[in-house]
Amino acid sequence: WALSLSQTYATSDTPLLETGVQTAQAAYGTSISAARQLGSRLSLELGVDQFFRIADQFDTVKTWSAFSGLNYQFIPQFGMGVSLSGGYNDVSTGSSMPFESISGTMNFRPGQKLTLVLSGGAEDLQFVDPSAPPLITPIFSGTLQYRLFPDTTISLAGSRSVNPSYFGNQVIVATSVGGSIQQRLSQKLSISLGAGYSSEPLTSIEAGPLPQYFLGTPPTSTLVEVRQDSSSSFGVGLSYNIVPRGSVSVFYSVSENASSQSNFKYSSTQYGFTLSYSF
Repeated sequence: WALSLSQTYATSDTPLLETGVQTAQAAYGTSISAARQLGSRLSLELGVDQFFRIADQFDTVKTWSAFSGLNYQFIPQFGMGVSLSGGYNDVSTGSSMPFESISGTMNFRPGQKLTLVLSGGAEDLQFVDPSAPPLITPIFSGTLQYRLFPDTTISLAGSRSVNPSYFGNQVIVATSVGGSIQQRLSQKLSISLGAGYSSEPLTSIEAGPLPQYFLGTPPTSTLVEVRQDSSSSFGVGLSYNIVPRGSVSVFYSVSENASSQSNFKYSSTQYGFTLSYSF
């Protein structure tokens, strides 16, 4: 058995797209996992997680979850797996949300140039007090990295997830895609270009007519999309290695958000620099 334990803490006070205002929050995360090789090709993974998100003037969300997965490495360059997970979102205002999900995974590394990791499945999210029809949503995540030339690397990433919103009785389904190109211009100088797009509709529990079909106890509310946001971004950066372990970089980025509610629309231009040193 290989065991691992992690504890994280983060605090921030920044403007958020979802809330539209300066939002102070703190996040605590605890994760315990175990992995065991069941043979030369088959492996087992188990884990439990706890995550607390506490935001001033908005919902506090406490999440407990567990997962299990089996992975089979057919050859060193290719493997597949399946995982099951479930948990409970305790929301301070409005409906709490138990959930279950199933997903399949694939990893493909044919050589030093290409790395591809994919995961896809579905999540079933339920609502209690007030109740509503379950929200069944496709979920996925994926990353691709390809070294086109010795000094050129292309990266692509995409994901879709379902999370409780900062507002009571609402969930946000976030879908994002993005890519970047990193080009080394010399031994010390490199340039990077990146672009991304995301769609984040908010679904709310609203009183309304019963759906035509449902399972279990007839729900007293229905699910309604109350807001649709979509954002796009582009950025460019230059990095220069001053010394073997230190570098300086400058960046420029632009982003824009479109929303079905006009007070959440915005455009942003940012530029700055970073200094880094490793030891």
